[in-house]
Amino acid sequence: MLTNAGFDPEQVADAMAQPQIKTALIEATDAAAKRGVFGAPTFFVNNEMFFGQDRMDWVKRALG
Repeated sequence: MLTNAGFDPEQVADAMAQPQIKTALIEATDAAAKRGVFGAPTFFVNNEMFFGQDRMDWVKRALG
């Protein structure tokens, strides 16, 4: 899948092993859980949460 998306799997694995990247992922995951995120994609507009790709029209309206 990474290759299909234009990424080099070896570079991604190397990056994921770096302590600062691992720490950033843990912190971002913790922050997301505290906000009530339960899956991806999740978007916030003015603290209102929208979950799922099928909600993009709702996100647009909230931004507009």
